[in-house]
Amino acid sequence: MIPFPYDITLDKGTTKDIEFYVLGDDNDTPYYFNGTNATLTYTARMQVRRSYLSEETLVDLSTDPVTDQYVGDYMVFSEEEDGLIEIRISSFTTKTLPPGKHFYDIELEDENGVVCKLLKGRIEILGEITR
Repeated sequence: MIPFPYDITLDKGTTKDIEFYVLGDDNDTPYYFNGTNATLTYTARMQVRRSYLSEETLVDLSTDPVTDQYVGDYMVFSEEEDGLIEIRISSFTTKTLPPGKHFYDIELEDENGVVCKLLKGRIEILGEITR
């Protein structure tokens, strides 16, 4: 699977919701993350960094609730729609992010350790006037 390039812009101090579908190789059939149609167990994760070389993560989210470290942020597989991943980056988190252009990617890992990159791109944090 080739990662889809997708740039994100958000205002510092606001909540950002992101939703996207993961489709199979035929670009028509959704991945089944939940329910009886799910053939594998998956974990999705997202990280934001200042650069590709940066060791520091600005945002670190996962569908594994044990690894989430930010209040009010989440990344979940939708229970209502097959193939849908929902992400929320809370205003609490975005107000701590430095303005500027940073990098992110989103990966999907199955229970066998096979990892594919779903999305990648720049995330631009715009400065905040009203505090």
